[in-house]
Amino acid sequence: MKKKVLIFLLVFIIAIIPVISFAEEITVLPPNDGHKYYYCFYNPSYLGWECITSDGKLYLADDGFLTFKPISYARFYKLNETTGLWELGNNGNFGPVYTTTNFKASNVNIYYWDEVTVFFSVPRVSPLLSTMKSQSPVATLKIILAGLIPLLGLVILAICLRKGWTFLRRQLIT
Repeated sequence: MKKKVLIFLLVFIIAIIPVISFAEEITVLPPNDGHKYYYCFYNPSYLGWECITSDGKLYLADDGFLTFKPISYARFYKLNETTGLWELGNNGNFGPVYTTTNFKASNVNIYYWDEVTVFFSVPRVSPLLSTMKSQSPVATLKIILAGLIPLLGLVILAICLRKGWTFLRRQLIT
């Protein structure tokens, strides 16, 4: 019975270690067009991802419209879900935004017009995500295996102690 519990526990730990260690939410990557700032958001009316890139910072005006300060050229992109690539969209005005839940990624904070109150804060990238992006899959596998080696050593130690105790008990009884 102890062996079954030990084996079940070992299999459970081995199966769950990669999930616990490397769980991370990945957001949409912005288009690389040379502009300094980007703002990616989910548009419910379009039912898809959109992204704005510009050299000016984005602010939320009192009327609910997003505005650049200073006024600067902006490019509007829509994400093509089938190809996963950004396509140049409409370069006109983009409408009122009343909720922060639509914004998903940006490299700077979006402030209200008063430049004090934050409308949308930059998502924090964990050290885990930045480290895992810079490593190859082989290096990731080595990290997982490095965590399993001490666990395997403990299992071997437990088996050896049990066999040794059984041997000593037989010697003392006979």
